[in-house]
Amino acid sequence: MDTGAPRVAIARVGVADYHRHLLRLDRASRWSRFAAAVDDRAIDAHCLRLLAARAALIGIVVDGELRGAGEIVPHASGFRADAAFSIETPWRGRGFGRALMAGAVDRARELGLSELILDASERNEPMLRMIARHRGVATDGGRVSSYCVRLHGETAARGEDAGSSSEMLLQGYV
Repeated sequence: MDTGAPRVAIARVGVADYHRHLLRLDRASRWSRFAAAVDDRAIDAHCLRLLAARAALIGIVVDGELRGAGEIVPHASGFRADAAFSIETPWRGRGFGRALMAGAVDRARELGLSELILDASERNEPMLRMIARHRGVATDGGRVSSYCVRLHGETAARGEDAGSSSEMLLQGYV
């Protein structure tokens, strides 16, 4: 029985799908993601760097199309990684960011990582709220600040939905 509701899932995704997703981002979304104005060639180069870095990519897939994504890029140390997220403008405000963050935390733990480093502009209020829900701690300041989310121990990321997986967070949407 078709209810007409979109089919939404969180999944591991490949760099080709991620590349197409990034190219669909509007100017403001690209600025939010990269903290800079980036053109298509910069996105091409970014995706090549992700391949070289063996980044882990996760995404929100709506009716078979990647509409939001997260990247986890491990540092050489092996215990820390940079994480970043993007959601296409028409798909914001549906809890996809929370699901991506939960998925990134789950995936980072699977990879044996201890910390995620996220950069956020002081104007990116949804990202700052998400970081706060996961007990992120500022590591520097400025127009764009870095935050550390610990994955183990007493200060570990729990979020508002403690114990909720990324799939459970999406169930309210589907």
